[in-house]
Amino acid sequence: MGGVLSFGEAPEAAAIAVTNRDERCSMVSFDPDSARSNPEVLKAIVRTRENKAGVYGAVIRRGRVAVGQPVFLDPATSAHGGV
Repeated sequence: MGGVLSFGEAPEAAAIAVTNRDERCSMVSFDPDSARSNPEVLKAIVRTRENKAGVYGAVIRRGRVAVGQPVFLDPATSAHGGV
């Protein structure tokens, strides 16, 4: 928590502050194509990730994001590209 995701290598690249871990609900157990439930997915998330499988974030710098663009995670103790 407290790190920053930067999208691209330029100093003005879009950036998002990682603010909180996200608790998962049972929706992750559903196959998006068939709508069939597989409870083992959520059980694995609970067992291995303390029921957390995502993060919340806040935009700190707007910008373009493109397919294939590098994404950098800067830990809370450092700053990549001036972020």
